Amino acid sequence: MRIFLLPISTRQALVYCQKSAVNANASAAPKSIAERIQNKTAQTWAQWETESKGWKKTVVTYGNAGLKRIPYQEWGLKSFPPSNQKQDAEEVVNNKKVDVIFPANIMHQDDVPKVLFRLAKERKTLHWNRFIGSAILMPITVPIPNIPFFYAAYRCWSHWRALRGSDHLEHLLTHRLYRPVSTEAVEDLYDAIAPDAPDFHFVPTAQAKDPSLPKERLILTPECHGEPTQPYDDKLDIELPRLLVPPPILDYQDGRASFHVDSADFEREDGCCGSPNFLRAIASTYPLTLEHTISKWNYESRRCVQSVLPFLLIGPSNMARDQSFVQSAGITFLLAVRSAHTVSKLPRYLDPSRFPSASGLTTAIFDLDTPYELITNVRPVVKAINDHLEASCIHPLESSSANIRAKVLVFCETGNERSAVVVAAYLMIVYGIKAIHAIQVVQSQRFCINVDDGMKQMLLSLEDIIRAERSVAASHTEQNLNMTQLASSGHILTTLARSCKRNLDAAYESDDGLTGSMDGAASGSQHGGVAPFVDVSP
Repeated sequence: MRIFLLPISTRQALVYCQKSAVNANASAAPKSIAERIQNKTAQTWAQWETESKGWKKTVVTYGNAGLKRIPYQEWGLKSFPPSNQKQDAEEVVNNKKVDVIFPANIMHQDDVPKVLFRLAKERKTLHWNRFIGSAILMPITVPIPNIPFFYAAYRCWSHWRALRGSDHLEHLLTHRLYRPVSTEAVEDLYDAIAPDAPDFHFVPTAQAKDPSLPKERLILTPECHGEPTQPYDDKLDIELPRLLVPPPILDYQDGRASFHVDSADFEREDGCCGSPNFLRAIASTYPLTLEHTISKWNYESRRCVQSVLPFLLIGPSNMARDQSFVQSAGITFLLAVRSAHTVSKLPRYLDPSRFPSASGLTTAIFDLDTPYELITNVRPVVKAINDHLEASCIHPLESSSANIRAKVLVFCETGNERSAVVVAAYLMIVYGIKAIHAIQVVQSQRFCINVDDGMKQMLLSLEDIIRAERSVAASHTEQNLNMTQLASSGHILTTLARSCKRNLDAAYESDDGLTGSMDGAASGSQHGGVAPFVDVSP
């Protein structure tokens, strides 16, 4: 089994024990009387909940209202299996430790045993007293119709289970049969639903009313509740083929793995992505010859920030909030890549302008969920980045490779998904590389990125558009060059003009001339000749 310890406020945490899956032999063994009664009661209650009206529906309605009044601590203790001497002895002899999963970005590891000890000890007396009270109430309610009796019986059983669960939890803590573990999934969950949540601080019960201590605040607010389940749809989803990104061809020299990606010159002159000369200077000054981090990568590196280019960094949101890191790394631009669907529910979600670390820095947000949002809005984002970089240069970029003094941090919740897509899109636009190569470049520096097939399709769609734009820009450049050469050699450009197709104005002028000629022919003012027919007078 494993224990989940989830902070819900700055002083309180929810504990839940998840039992391990039973094997086939255990599942085939006969169930105890208590288990059979529990399963039968659950099935009957679920069946009564489907009733639309009647006394069963009334019982379920009032019963659910009573269940909602049960404290969450009792539900958590009831999730522990009842303690028994044989099981406790086996756990001590085998030194079988249980993982206690908690979010390290909210709760300190030293607070884990303190919270569990308080939960195991302080509620024992309460559950024992209420267990005795419910047991005394049961024979008194027997002559009354069965509903009060069954409720008293349920509460008696519930307090007994919570009491035995607290015994089991205290046994694990006393013999140190637990192991605090902070998982990435739980940390990412808190970063996603409560990005600005305060940290958890353990406060002893005796000091709970101390006015000098910070007031208790909710970490999981009502706005953090999950989205409702989507309605059932019987339409078959069309699954796109899997897009596999092959590893790059590495060149091993002196024990270092590196690779190179050829880039193309930036040919657009409209300035939609920044100054064209500055973008060409970036591609020539900072070629995509990178050292792969596969030999240096470790699990903790996912919590850090990596440099894809000397001025372009990628990482998780917790590093963007770290004021000391932002200052020491010289970050001057914070770009948050968010889910548009999440922002529609939580408008202030992952807003870098609200971070303490963003004081005096340039901030921007990019809400991204669909290919349309990427293709439509990525160029203004790229332009904002390049304009910020160019503004930091004292001299033209070609004069010094270290002339760019600004640094841009692109981040999302984990730094592995949407932020990786935006950085890859930046490389595709500025360097003219393919989507697969852009993903390889980003992954070579941040090995933990997770670009799913939907996001890969976004980048492939962007790649097609960039290729078309470059083809059009190249044709315009070639045409302008030919016209310049002809003009410089003294030739009249009538030949080139004649070779072009008629435009819309020329077509209309031609039609007008044709109409005038026909009118003139009818009046005989334009030219002579034999009419195709002659009116014959009667």
